[in-house]
Amino acid sequence: MNKLKKQLFTIATFVLIMILSLPTVAFSDDLGFDPWNESIDYWDSLPIKENVSQNKTWTIKFKNPINQSKVNDSSIFVLDERNDKVATTLTLSDDHKQVKITPTNGYKPNYPYMLYILDRVEYSGIRKGFCMPFTIDSDALKIDGSFNNQNIILKKGEILQLTLPNEGSDGGYSWTPIKLDKSLIKNTENISIVDSFYPKLVPGVTLRNRWLFEAIETGKTSLKLEYKQPWESNSTIHTFNLNINIQ
Repeated sequence: MNKLKKQLFTIATFVLIMILSLPTVAFSDDLGFDPWNESIDYWDSLPIKENVSQNKTWTIKFKNPINQSKVNDSSIFVLDERNDKVATTLTLSDDHKQVKITPTNGYKPNYPYMLYILDRVEYSGIRKGFCMPFTIDSDALKIDGSFNNQNIILKKGEILQLTLPNEGSDGGYSWTPIKLDKSLIKNTENISIVDSFYPKLVPGVTLRNRWLFEAIETGKTSLKLEYKQPWESNSTIHTFNLNINIQ
């Protein structure tokens, strides 16, 4: 196992050196999206950006000028949580060294997206792709695992955003709400968030689960979730409890 890890580290280091030594970045006009595409040899997943604005404009900078004809939504694009392409506008700067990508209709609050930059130019046989996950801000009350066994106050009509890690999903583990008073609080959305994405050299993803709950009536209630394998009754390894006062 140690030998395999060393080999993977050596390969990854070599690939990174080759990519950093590229003189420029060029894009294909006809490259369709497939994260497992055999034409992409190396993926670099940039750190996730949290709670960005609904109309966020991303700016992509290049070392050398790129041609306008090479800037299109087959090479630079955003996917939503269902892997559907989001309508965007791409704007190339006058010096041809920056591309701005702006959503046509805005992003959906609370939800995750993935920005992709694909490059099929070969350098020593290496083709690469870059991706960056990001989430959209909202007016919801945002909590995470640090609120376990805590008390919170919600106003009637307010949205609660709960986000928990799901690092054992490859073993069949998942978070399951087992206590929820639907007369007081309603689960309106279940969302999966990808924090990092390496579909080639290091297969797999880092995940979090997000729930949106709407406070629909005043009163006191509690919320409980268990992290377990659904087919095993005694497989619970984590629990999350929250006491809620709706005013």
